[in-house]
Amino acid sequence: MKIQQKTIFIHSAIVFVSLVACYFSFPLIALPVLGYCFWGIAKVVALVIRDISPKYIRILVGGILTVGLLLGVMIFVSFPLWIGLSWYQDAHPDYGESLPEYRWRGQILHNASYFQAYSITLVEGELSEEQFLVLAEKAGWELSEINKPLKITQWAGSKIHRFKSNTEFSDKSEVLTITSGIKADYIRSNGGGYHVYFDRESSRLYYLSSPR
Repeated sequence: MKIQQKTIFIHSAIVFVSLVACYFSFPLIALPVLGYCFWGIAKVVALVIRDISPKYIRILVGGILTVGLLLGVMIFVSFPLWIGLSWYQDAHPDYGESLPEYRWRGQILHNASYFQAYSITLVEGELSEEQFLVLAEKAGWELSEINKPLKITQWAGSKIHRFKSNTEFSDKSEVLTITSGIKADYIRSNGGGYHVYFDRESSRLYYLSSPR
């Protein structure tokens, strides 16, 4: 009875600490969920193989059973966990607007704005063309020249304003025209990818990426 009470106390304490941690940072919910999944799998495997002999057969059966349970459990656990964390990141994005300085990928952007969620990442800021080329080389972007006026419609300041006002529309202009600059575009088969634009006239970078 004392062992059961101790076990109940330990698990209650773990659940309580997990709920408190999730209050401050919801993604931490992944730790107790995955932890209990692994603990449950270990308990099941230990129960099944405890009477198997010889030892090498027990190890073999335990390994196969562990892999099978991991694959099965992860299919049912990882998908709803991924959906929940994705929803949380989109509902609670990280953003900053008109920042004097913002360090991004090893470069300092001036007068910068950024919007970071699961479904989209937007960054814009001022930097020199030399800094942009260093950034592009490190990122592996395939650059091409912008030789004719190019209109872009997605940028961080407008996204932040729409998020703050909880509306699909913004009183900020969403259309920008770049007449001379550099760009890089990459689109995956699922629709995700990135767009990078550097406007020489304003020495300003515009970046958009999405997983899909």
